[in-house]
Amino acid sequence: MTPPPSRRGMAAALGSRLRNLRISTRLHLINVIAVVGIAAICLYVGVTTRASLMAERRQALAQVMDATTTAIAHYAAQEKQGVLTREQAQHKALAVVHDLRYGEDNYVWINQILDEKRARRLMNGANDALVGSIADAPADVEFLRLVRTQGGGVVDQQWPRPGSNVPVAKITEVRGIPDWNWVVGSGVYVDDLSAAFWAAMARLGVIFIVVWGLLMVAVRVLTTSINVPLRHATEVATAIGHGNLDTPFRNCGRNEIGSLLEGMARMQQQLRALMDAQNAMAREHDAGTLSYRMDDTAFAGQFGAMARDTNALVDAHVQTQQQLMEVMAHYAVGDLDHSVPDYPGEKAEITRTMATVKANLSAINAEIRRLAEAAAAGDFSQRGDAQRFQFGFRAMIDDLNAMIASADTNLEQISHLLKQIASGDLTARMDGDARGVFARMRDDANATVTQLTDIIGRIQQASGSISTAAAEIAAGNEDLSQRSERQAADLEETAASMEELTSTVQQNAEHTRQADRAAQDAGVAVRRTGEAIDGVVRVMTQISEASNRITED
Repeated sequence: MTPPPSRRGMAAALGSRLRNLRISTRLHLINVIAVVGIAAICLYVGVTTRASLMAERRQALAQVMDATTTAIAHYAAQEKQGVLTREQAQHKALAVVHDLRYGEDNYVWINQILDEKRARRLMNGANDALVGSIADAPADVEFLRLVRTQGGGVVDQQWPRPGSNVPVAKITEVRGIPDWNWVVGSGVYVDDLSAAFWAAMARLGVIFIVVWGLLMVAVRVLTTSINVPLRHATEVATAIGHGNLDTPFRNCGRNEIGSLLEGMARMQQQLRALMDAQNAMAREHDAGTLSYRMDDTAFAGQFGAMARDTNALVDAHVQTQQQLMEVMAHYAVGDLDHSVPDYPGEKAEITRTMATVKANLSAINAEIRRLAEAAAAGDFSQRGDAQRFQFGFRAMIDDLNAMIASADTNLEQISHLLKQIASGDLTARMDGDARGVFARMRDDANATVTQLTDIIGRIQQASGSISTAAAEIAAGNEDLSQRSERQAADLEETAASMEELTSTVQQNAEHTRQADRAAQDAGVAVRRTGEAIDGVVRVMTQISEASNRITED
């Protein structure tokens, strides 16, 4: 079973609900409470007035009954004293009570008890025609019961006024006279009290309606006077909450809301000043002045604390950036021995990222060093493991592998070409889509082979000319020897053959000149052969230098 809520819990729940009510609703609630209070006051006044009048009527009735019973008791005492007989005493008592009047329609009546439910009317101050009749109505039976059990009492009943047949509200008090077996009673009509009560209530109702209307007007005026500036304050506060610090403030008087708006205006000024200071710091930092900070002494209270906290936050970020720049500066020159500090929280991602950068740079550096050492040793068969890297690093290894492969291919072609040249095959040439220095090497090698082919051809042509000239010189010398022998044998014929000898000598001279020219051509051919060999040496030197450059690259 759930225990009932405590008073404190109920009060807290009621307070929570009241806090969620709008001010206009609260004012209307106050109005309702005031109206209910006024209505309760009016009802209380009416009820208490009616009760007071009823009490006055009861008191007056009691006084009449006291006087009546006193008078009857007087005559009963005279009977006991023997001054009067019972008949005389009762006759005088009835006469006295018969003429007793109070108010306009109030009178006294006396009945004689016959049994528990009946009585005979002995006297009725308002209607003598009732004398002698039997009273056995329910009210008369109640009168008898009260007298028998309590000696008397008060009964509310309906009884017509004198001269009318319409029953109206009446209060009747009865008392018993035991010595004479009488019931004495009198009553006051209270229907006028009800009429007076409702008339008073009507007047109070009119007053209530007038006061309620005035309260409604007052609440409406108060609600408007509060809601309008409060709505303006809410709009300003909402605008400030959304970051709009340009909302103008209206003058809402010298009251609590006006003071609230003045405070909000000061807060807006402080926020705008703080925002301007932050914007100024942002501009300075964008311009490169990372040492710029806000003047936190220009702000009071928590605004100064906000400025100091912002400066501290900027200091922390700037310090982190400086540490990152210092480490990256070392990385930029190839110094990978430095690392960033172990940052806490979400900044630890910076530490992990920089550690990854360092690891990747170290790995790519080691891979490049391995390939460079292999190339320097003349091993162009090594390749970088591009699958270990991603993006630009993978592209670097792929490009380096492509460069090594290209160098390997071109050097292999040059080596093959040199082998063919060394074996005497001058028809070999380098082909393929080479670029840059490899294209120049290909063209230089092909030009070298072409030049060697031309030189060898010219050497071969010069050698043929030398052989022909030597043969001609040998033939001329042999002919000269034969002629000399014939000249020695045939001296006699010398004179006869002077002209022929002269002609022969001239021919020999011509042959000698031709031999001399052949010797000169042979010398030129030898010189050209030497130049060609020098050219081959230079080409080989260029090939060696190009190979060294490729290795260095």
